[in-house]
Amino acid sequence: MKTEQEDNEAEDEILETSWAWWLAPIFLTWLGGLIGWWYHRDFNRRKGNRLLILGIVMTASQGLWLLL
Repeated sequence: MKTEQEDNEAEDEILETSWAWWLAPIFLTWLGGLIGWWYHRDFNRRKGNRLLILGIVMTASQGLWLLL
C-alpha cells in the first residue's frame, strides 16, 4: 500500500501538456482520442483517458446526428 508521500510524489510526476490536445478528439473523433491517449499514456494517464473518452463521445454524437 502506498503512503501519502508516495502518492504526492506520483502526482508531482504528471507532466502538464498543451490544452491544444483537446482539439484532437474534437476534430478527429475516436482517432484523435486514440492518438491523444497514446501520447499521454506514460506520463499523464488521467488526461489520456479523458481524451479517449471525449473521442468516443464525439464519435457517438456524430453518429446520432447522422441518424436524425
